[in-house]
Amino acid sequence: MNRSHRRSSALLIASMAVFTVSACSSAKGQEAGEPAIEVVHVANSTQIDLPVARYASSADDDKAIFAAVNVAQKDCASQFGVQATVSVTSQPSLIELDSVRRYGVINKSEVSRYGYRPAPSAADAGNDKAGGWNPSALEAEIMTGNTASGQPSQIKSADGETLPEGGCGAQGFRTVWGGDAAPGGATLVEDILAQSWAQTMADSRALAAAEKWSACMQERGYDFTHRWDAGNSVQDASPAVQLKMAKLDLRCALETDYVDIWHAVDVAYQQRLIDEHEGELQASLKQHNDQLDRARSILEGAQ
Repeated sequence: MNRSHRRSSALLIASMAVFTVSACSSAKGQEAGEPAIEVVHVANSTQIDLPVARYASSADDDKAIFAAVNVAQKDCASQFGVQATVSVTSQPSLIELDSVRRYGVINKSEVSRYGYRPAPSAADAGNDKAGGWNPSALEAEIMTGNTASGQPSQIKSADGETLPEGGCGAQGFRTVWGGDAAPGGATLVEDILAQSWAQTMADSRALAAAEKWSACMQERGYDFTHRWDAGNSVQDASPAVQLKMAKLDLRCALETDYVDIWHAVDVAYQQRLIDEHEGELQASLKQHNDQLDRARSILEGAQ
């Protein structure tokens, strides 16, 4: 189940890590026993309610923050005589990307038309329309802080100021993120998403639901252990074959309450992890809100 977070070229020049949620994270907390769950029906991906989402950045927040970063990058470049052309496009937030297919395809109306492919609106939202950034050698040097040969730039502003470390690309992030040019690794929210996923995969109730789904697929002639095995098996097949498999995959998920149970188990483990890290999460949320305040101030000043 692959979940990549595609960023624009403005993020890439600052060496920002691609967000990926991994099922390989430690399942610490499983030893405490399986938490009680409350199973509710999830008929659409919009109904997926992950407790950790309240500590994560929304798509609107991300849009404001990265727009402010872009403004700061361009302001920095202008001091060195360049009108930067790099841009940042809107994109789904981490929590939206992780939740929409976290338990496999869910939306029946979309699956009946597109199979495993995202609906056009979702696909458009994930496109990187800034991917065509084609800077001049001078702009690239100012934005990255390095020459074409990889050496530190010696360019100075009219006032004799040297380029900031990492160039104006990194400086834009430092301006908005309060001194950091890039995230210092996985955030706690990402870690909780990964840990709860690993714990869910080992939970007896989730495993029982997976076995029921697997048995349903076996009755139709397919031998799969996990839902994502079905999609992976037809990723190189024709659209018609993919569509047929997606419909069957979802049909078995609905017949076995797979999504409802996996969501309930996942939510329970997330809440346990949140309780364990409440102080850290609150501190992270404050840091994010501070970043958002700086971003809004920058954007207001640019109007």
